[in-house]
Amino acid sequence: MKKLLFILLSIPLLFSSCQTCKECEPNQVEQVIKGYTQVQVGSTPGDWYIDYNGQFQQYPDTPIYEEQPYYGDAIRVSIDICRDNFQSKDDYNTYIDDMEDADYTCKSDFWN
Repeated sequence: MKKLLFILLSIPLLFSSCQTCKECEPNQVEQVIKGYTQVQVGSTPGDWYIDYNGQFQQYPDTPIYEEQPYYGDAIRVSIDICRDNFQSKDDYNTYIDDMEDADYTCKSDFWN
C-alpha cells in the first residue's frame, strides 16, 4: 500500500518538473557564413609609359578586389531556457517574455 501511495504522489512531481524548460526558436531564418571569396569591385587605370617606338601606351588596369562572404544553407538555432538558471520565477518569466518580444517562439520542452 505504501508503494502505491508513493507512486501516486510522485507522478505529479514528474510532470511538474518537466515544465521547467522552454525551447525558443527564432521566427526568422538566419544564414550561415561559410567563408569568404574575393570579388572584383572595380579597377584603377594603369600608368602611362612610352614604348620603344616613342608612342604612349597604357599598362592594363589594376583590378580592385574585396572579400565578401558567401552563405550556406539557412538554419534555425533553438535555445533551451531552463528555470533552474534563474534566481526567481519572475526573472524566468521576464526573460521568456523578452525573448518572445525579440521575435522568438517559445514553447514547452515537455511535448517536444
